Amino acid sequence: MTLTFFIIYSSIFFLLFILVIFINPNLPIISSGYGQREPLDDKSPSFLEAYWTNKPTSISSQSQGQDKPIKVEVGPGEGPSTLAVVLVNTGRSEITGITGDLTLPEGFKAIRGENDVKSDNISVASYNSVVKPGESFPLYFTFEVLNDTKVGPYYGSMKIKYSKVLEIGQIMSNITVPFRVPGKVILDVILQKQNLITNYPNDLPILLYNKGSADANGVIVTITNVSGGTTTIGNKDQNNYNSITDDPILYNNSESTNNLDSNYTISNKPMNITTSTSAKQILEKEPYVKSIDLQATTFNVEKILANNTSLIIPLIYPDYSTGGTIQNMKLKIDYNDPYGNKKTLKTSVGLIISPNPPESVLSIVARNVLDNITPDRTTSNTTKKDTLMLRAGMIEDAKITVYNNGNKELKDVVFSLKSESDSVKILGDTRWTVNSIKPFSKIELLTQIFSSEEVISKPVSFTLDAEYISGEKSKKDSLSIGAYIQGQIKIRTYEVSMEDIGGVLNLVGNLLNEGNTVALFTTIEIINNNESSSKLSSNFSQTRDVLKQLPLQSSSLPQYLGDLTENSPLPFSIPIEIKSGTEKGKYLTNLKISYKDDLRTEHDLILNQTVNFKPVEGGQTNLSENSSSILGFNTSNFVITLIAILSILIVIAIIVVLVTIKKRKNKKSKFYKSLKNQDNNIDHFLGDKKDE
Repeated sequence: MTLTFFIIYSSIFFLLFILVIFINPNLPIISSGYGQREPLDDKSPSFLEAYWTNKPTSISSQSQGQDKPIKVEVGPGEGPSTLAVVLVNTGRSEITGITGDLTLPEGFKAIRGENDVKSDNISVASYNSVVKPGESFPLYFTFEVLNDTKVGPYYGSMKIKYSKVLEIGQIMSNITVPFRVPGKVILDVILQKQNLITNYPNDLPILLYNKGSADANGVIVTITNVSGGTTTIGNKDQNNYNSITDDPILYNNSESTNNLDSNYTISNKPMNITTSTSAKQILEKEPYVKSIDLQATTFNVEKILANNTSLIIPLIYPDYSTGGTIQNMKLKIDYNDPYGNKKTLKTSVGLIISPNPPESVLSIVARNVLDNITPDRTTSNTTKKDTLMLRAGMIEDAKITVYNNGNKELKDVVFSLKSESDSVKILGDTRWTVNSIKPFSKIELLTQIFSSEEVISKPVSFTLDAEYISGEKSKKDSLSIGAYIQGQIKIRTYEVSMEDIGGVLNLVGNLLNEGNTVALFTTIEIINNNESSSKLSSNFSQTRDVLKQLPLQSSSLPQYLGDLTENSPLPFSIPIEIKSGTEKGKYLTNLKISYKDDLRTEHDLILNQTVNFKPVEGGQTNLSENSSSILGFNTSNFVITLIAILSILIVIAIIVVLVTIKKRKNKKSKFYKSLKNQDNNIDHFLGDKKDE
C-alpha cells in the first residue's frame, strides 16, 4: 500500500514537471558542468534602450555610476560606428561574465577581429563587471554602417551568455534588440549675394542648406555681428517670394543651387519684433528706406528637412567708410539634432562692399605764401604759384586752398593735416574746424612746415583728411598733397679785385655757396649795362654818390667754373681790357652767375662789386693791339716764347753739367786702376826676393 502511493505521487510530480517545461519553453537553460539546463526560479536580463555613441576608451568607463557616453548622430555611409545596447538585470542574483552576439540586419557589416568577431553579420561585445539585481549595464557593439543603409528603425537578434555569481555554469538567452539610424544634420550657409552698396539698405538673401540625412528642428538663426554695417529685417512679401528664382540676383547666381534636389523654404520671421500699424503702412510704401529702423537680427526658421534649404533675407546697411573693403558677418544657428539635443553652429560669411562712386566734391591746391619768402635775387621762378616747393633748413609758410566743387553746402567740416615723412614736420596748425563751406566756394588753411636736409631733392606728401556732413549724411574724404623739397643755394662774392697776371689785367675773386646744396654747371661773366646798374647800385652804395660802370673795351665771354659745392669757395679769374683814358678810382662791375639746381632748372644771379682801378705809367693799363706788337708778335705771345726759350736753355745747361761730371768720374776710376796695378807688381817683386 505504501509503495503504491509513492509510485502514484512520483508519477504526478513528474507529469507536472513535464507540463511546466512545455508551458514555458523560453526558460534559460542552466548548464551543470559541461551540460546546460533551464533555470527554474530566475529571469534573464531584459532590453532597456539602444543608441549610437562614442566608443568608450576603457572598461572602467563601463562601470555603473560613471557618466554615460554622449549620443552621437549616425547617418548612411558613416562607416565604423558604436551602438550601445543597454540591458537591465531583472533577476534576483548578481551576474557577471556577460557576452553578447548581435546578429546584424542588412545595411550593416561586422568588423572582423573586433572582440573576436568571426562573421560579417555578427558583432560581439562583452561586459565583465558584476551587475547587481535591478542595475543596468551597456554592451558596446562596433560595426560598419554601409552606404546603402537607410535612415529608420532596425531590429537585431542578440544571443547573451552570462553567469551567476557563486554558481557554476553559464546561462544563455535570446533578446531582440531594436535600434534606429537617426541620420545627421549638416548645415551650410550659401550667400546668394555678396556685393553691397554703402549708405544704402541692401537685402541679403542667405540660403541655409541642410546637406545631412536628418531633419534640423527648432532652427533659429542669429546674426551676432556685422563689421561696418547695420543689420535689419527685410520687408519682402513672403507669399510672393516662393521660389529662389523670384529674385533676379538669386536667379543670376543659381549655379550653387542647381544641384540641390529640394524645395526652397522662405523664412524671415524676426523674434520679438513688433511694429505699429502706421509703421507697417510706411514699410509697404518704402520698404527699403524705412525698414532699417526695425533692427532685426534673429530669424525663426523652425525646421529644415534633410537635403532641403531655407532662405532668410536680412537687410544690411554698410557704412560709407567701408567702401571697397571686405566685411565679415557672423551667424549663430541653434537647432535640435535627431535625439532632441540642443546644438549650436557658429559660422561667418564674407561681404564685399563695392567701392564708393567718385563723388568727392573737395579739391585742394597747396602753395607757398609768397609774401613771406625772402627773394634770392634770382631771375627764375623757383616758387611756382600752383606748386608747394619747400626749402630745406627753413620754416616755410604754406597755404592750402580747399574748394567745394559740389552744389551742396558742407557743414561741420573738420580738416586734419599730417605729414607722411618723419623728416618733414608741421610746426603750425594741423587741425581746422569750419562751420560750413558754401557750394562752389573755397577756404584757405595756413600752416608752417619745416624740412630737414635729409630730404633735399626728394618729393614728400601730406594727407588732408576731411569729415563733413553733406545732404544730411556724414562723409569722409582724404586728399593727398605733394611737395618738393629744394635745397638752398645762396651765392656771394668776396675779395674781388683787379690784378695784373702776366701783363694781362684780370678781375679776380671768389664765389661762396652759403646754402645747403650744390649749384650745378656754374658759369660767370661780366656784364655792364645801365639797367642793371640802376637797379643794383643803390644796394651797395654807402653814400649818395652814384658809382660809374667799369669801362670795358669789350664784353667777356662766360667762363665755366663747374659745380659750386656748398660751404666751399671757388676762385675765378676773368681777363679784361679797360678803355684807354680811364681815370683812377672806384668803379662798379656786374657779375652774372648762372647755375642749375637739383631739378636742372637754370637760375641767373647778378651781383655787383666795386673795384679799385689804378692806371699804369704811360696812361694805359693794357697796350692796344697796334702798339703791343713786337716783330709780328703781341706782348703776351712774346713773353710766352721768351719763357719757353729760357726753359730749353736751362735744360741744355743741366745736361752739359751732367755729362761733364760723368766724364770726370771715368778719368778718376782709370787712375785708381793704374795705381793698383803698380802695387801688385811691387808685391810680386818683393815676393821673388824673399824666395831667393
